[in-house]
Amino acid sequence: MTPGELVPTGEVLPNPFTGEVIDLDAPTEVLAKELQQLRDLDTERKRLVAVVQREIIRRCDFDAKLTYHFPGFDLTADGKGRREYNGEALKKVLEGLLDDGLISRDAARAAIERTVSFKARRSGTNALEKLGGDVAKRLKSAERRIPDEKRRVSIKPKAVVEVGGE
Repeated sequence: MTPGELVPTGEVLPNPFTGEVIDLDAPTEVLAKELQQLRDLDTERKRLVAVVQREIIRRCDFDAKLTYHFPGFDLTADGKGRREYNGEALKKVLEGLLDDGLISRDAARAAIERTVSFKARRSGTNALEKLGGDVAKRLKSAERRIPDEKRRVSIKPKAVVEVGGE
């Protein structure tokens, strides 16, 4: 082995979709193709799960039965007419019910929770970092390092351009 040469891992993994072996010592281009295939297969898997779920729900509706008991597992589907509430609208309704003395504060608290969420926009934070000085320093205080295990790889298919021809 020469300095600067990547040390082989000797690791091989079974592809759970195809049963083929993925050799982690394969060239990067081969691994990139494997990754793309895995992502494509995962997309197909998700589509198939949705189709099977729709069929199970269709059968549940036909049988007017939401739960089936089988040896080793129970199968339960969501019922028709599921609903959700708009948080802001619900808050106003609950405040009115409280004001009118129709419900307790505990009942209102049990029906709603406050959540606030903010997500950084990379383009905006990058622009602010470029300002440098105090702006960049303060921005750094809100920065959180992402563990290396969370790093991802993106693959973008590109059009194949044929060169030459007869």
